[in-house]
Amino acid sequence: ALFGEANREVTGNYGIEGLGKWQLGAREEANQSLGVKIQNVTFQNLDKGIFVHNANDGNCNAREQYCGAWQFDIVLVDHGMFINNRTAIWSDSFDTDWKITNSFIAGIAANAPGDGIRLQKAGGVLIEQVHGGGYNYGAQIGGTFLYIDAAVSVAVVNSAAERTQRAIYTNPAGMTTSTMLTVIGSVFGDKVDLNGRLNFVSTGSFYGARTIDAEPSVTITSVGDRYCYDSQVLPGRCVDAR
Repeated sequence: ALFGEANREVTGNYGIEGLGKWQLGAREEANQSLGVKIQNVTFQNLDKGIFVHNANDGNCNAREQYCGAWQFDIVLVDHGMFINNRTAIWSDSFDTDWKITNSFIAGIAANAPGDGIRLQKAGGVLIEQVHGGGYNYGAQIGGTFLYIDAAVSVAVVNSAAERTQRAIYTNPAGMTTSTMLTVIGSVFGDKVDLNGRLNFVSTGSFYGARTIDAEPSVTITSVGDRYCYDSQVLPGRCVDAR
């Protein structure tokens, strides 16, 4: 826009794409990438900033291919800037472990879906010192900061999101009693929408008075969390909406 360019169609445009296939047969060959480091990169105006998925995503033959589990492992995303992408980071492979740290994510729901980190399939994910959201609570509100369909273990440490439709969302279809979502020392004032049968553990974090919205099947353990602003600093901010 700065140089007078018209908006370009971005569908299918990825900053970094990881695509692999774990072949089965007489000679089982694991297609894998180990030790991936992405540092000091800005991803802007893309369909997906980083996209990791399996070959034959929608048409996988389980007799020929280990479906949903191409190995993209020991991944570091550090000091990344994700600006106005439809989705900043999208993982769609169970055999993948990520550390996403010291990064910033900005996007809007109008640029659908406007999400930050989408874990369609993932193994272990550590999100540390990551901040994001939209630009306001009007037309430029963000989508979902952390959207989890299915993962083994996700830990969110010292991170925050604001001006989002949802800070965190878990899909009930992929949440089991062995799924762990742990939040430590983080700040989320927007809706945390917990579904399925996952275990949600939070300690030393701050939420708004009506932030957590969980199904009865979710197991919640909260230690040292706070759900209300200091009345001496921000009086009248902890009144439930009616």
